[in-house]
Amino acid sequence: MPLVLLVALVLAQLGILLFSHLILVQAARDGVREGVVTNDNGAIIEKVRNSAALLDQSKLKITISPASSHSRGIGDSLTVSVRYRVSTIFPGLDRILPTFFTIRSSTSMRMEKE
Repeated sequence: MPLVLLVALVLAQLGILLFSHLILVQAARDGVREGVVTNDNGAIIEKVRNSAALLDQSKLKITISPASSHSRGIGDSLTVSVRYRVSTIFPGLDRILPTFFTIRSSTSMRMEKE
């Protein structure tokens, strides 16, 4: 019975990781799409945070490259990267799993506005 419980807990943790990853992928896509049409870093960050509203915002790190909106022109590449730290949620699993996982997603598109 303990083995079945352990497998169930590991599968639940895996589900949380997959859920978080899917949200990050969508948030990065939404953020870069906002950026290529507005060229506004504040709008990018707001869009990413809104798209990832189900996640703990304090564990979310957003990187925009190039960082300065003044250095981006039409046709230039804009990359939005999002990193999120997921903690192991079940006590005892930290003996067989890391205490946290870092999930990353990055999306690039060409600028449509200067």
